[in-house]
Amino acid sequence: MFDYPAYVAKKIKAARIAKGETQQWLADKMGLRRSSIARWESGKNSPTLENMAKLSSILDIDFFSGTEKDKRESSRCTTLDFELEMKNTTNVREVIACLKEYTSGLGIDFFLYMQTFRGDVSHDPNAFIITDIDQEWQKHYQRFSLQSYDPVWHHCWNRVT
Repeated sequence: MFDYPAYVAKKIKAARIAKGETQQWLADKMGLRRSSIARWESGKNSPTLENMAKLSSILDIDFFSGTEKDKRESSRCTTLDFELEMKNTTNVREVIACLKEYTSGLGIDFFLYMQTFRGDVSHDPNAFIITDIDQEWQKHYQRFSLQSYDPVWHHCWNRVT
């Protein structure tokens, strides 16, 4: 299951460090104590929705996508690279490696599972099974219409046998 509080904690810390700033700097910007920021980053506490909105503005991050707002253009390049790499895959190991790299780059877990021939791993899988994706991710994808521009989903819907 997707651990959203841990995801938020990692995202806050990574964004602050990427800006080259300290916890004290962020606390001052937020009007809070440094210990509050430390608890958020360690996952001991979670910010309120109001504080998440402030964090989003100060750190220029979006808690509902895998990329920073100011990197959307480079994210598209990553997506195009992924699509090209997927077209050039010749076996299932390459597909798996490509998918793992892509989903990792988006900051999400590798959520796509493969159906094998009922335990016979000497053959390549015959399909990617969309229904194996965690229910929480399915809801997230539906809520934000992510399937419309996610090449993993596009690949699955168009290349399933």
